[in-house]
Amino acid sequence: MTSFPLPAHNDCKCSTPPFSAADYTTHLIGIDKTLSLFGEVYIKQCKFCNTYWIEYFYENEAFSESGRWYKGQITEALSKTILPEQTVDYLQQLDGYFYGGSFFRHSGVWGKGKLHL
Repeated sequence: MTSFPLPAHNDCKCSTPPFSAADYTTHLIGIDKTLSLFGEVYIKQCKFCNTYWIEYFYENEAFSESGRWYKGQITEALSKTILPEQTVDYLQQLDGYFYGGSFFRHSGVWGKGKLHL
């Protein structure tokens, strides 16, 4: 996947965990059926700085503490064309992303590289 320039990591609350759903306009773009994970993919736009984020959420309802999410910046243009099945590869190629959830037992930290799905 082609790399796109992204805004720099900023000082807005959308770049500092813990995150609040009330700080974003959010819409579901679809479900990633790759590897039968059925991860939910959302595009979020910060209400304060207008930064666009893509979020991948996965949990296995049969197991407690399996919920995990990954959130990385995305350009507005790419947010309109990216497919749910491209999201994991997109996030893994970024210089970094936020991740958290019950699986990790924290509300969000900065990381990079392979997603643990």
